[in-house]
Amino acid sequence: MSQEALEKPHVTKQLVEHLEAVYSDRLSDNILHISDRELGSLVGQQVVVKYLRGLLAQQEEEAIL
Repeated sequence: MSQEALEKPHVTKQLVEHLEAVYSDRLSDNILHISDRELGSLVGQQVVVKYLRGLLAQQEEEAIL
């Protein structure tokens, strides 16, 4: 099933802010001293937070229109 076929969930500002705080961008911290697996995990966290931030922005824009 494509992503377009899925109904997008409602995302709150509080949720995005919470996830940004919990999964803060730690990629620059000791990047040379972490394993590939940990690096992949950190990148994945940032991808999810960025995606939800984008959904929130889209919802806010649609609410204005």
